[in-house]
Amino acid sequence: MESAEHIYLKRLDETMRAVDHLNSHSTTSRDVHNITHSLADNDRESLYNVFQSTGFCYEEYPDPEQWKSIQFFWKSILASASLQSEARHLTLMSMAQVFSLFHTIDEMKAEQAEAGARFLTDKIIDLYASSVKEFDTITNSHVAKAIQFINTKVKSRDLQLSTVAEELDISSPYLSSIFQKEMQETITSYIHRKKIKASTEHLIFTDYSIKNVALEYGYSSVTSYGRKFREVMGTTPLKYRKAHSF
Repeated sequence: MESAEHIYLKRLDETMRAVDHLNSHSTTSRDVHNITHSLADNDRESLYNVFQSTGFCYEEYPDPEQWKSIQFFWKSILASASLQSEARHLTLMSMAQVFSLFHTIDEMKAEQAEAGARFLTDKIIDLYASSVKEFDTITNSHVAKAIQFINTKVKSRDLQLSTVAEELDISSPYLSSIFQKEMQETITSYIHRKKIKASTEHLIFTDYSIKNVALEYGYSSVTSYGRKFREVMGTTPLKYRKAHSF
């Protein structure tokens, strides 16, 4: 069995070769630094251009070595973007999404390069916005704690105003009032929006039935899930899956 040190050094050598390969193809660290400005400005097109700078627009699909290089660079973008979200802003849900994106990059095929770049751009922008910008605008500590709790328990069927208030040891009416004042939406609306947004991961990346996705995120029926999904996303779960699946 290889020691941890040996595994680390072997992977470090592989990574150094990948970095050298990127440099030889005119990919510079400036591209990664541009991520900061793209995230701060919510500039999806600029971030997408960073993904494209790996040069995946080949006549055919990238060959295995080219694709490996592209995957490595995409991971460096994801790592850089996640570091922009200071640790105090990261929730269990957002950390899980970051790790899921790393696995997504590993499992994508070369023919998915262009669609994958667009998807990753959108996910990183959305993650940054939810983990940093949302918290930066919150002045009430109870509301901040409520949001952290909601993001952690987003799949729970019991997630509602009363359970969040109980967790924070404050009354439901008080939490409802301060939350709506701070967030400009009711806590119930916020909970459903978070559940629906999170559930899109399962629609895109799993073959779960719509019913099972609904159950996974605490909805008792396809009907109630579908109704909330349409309110939040403006379409049905099935149409969303067909439009966004690779």
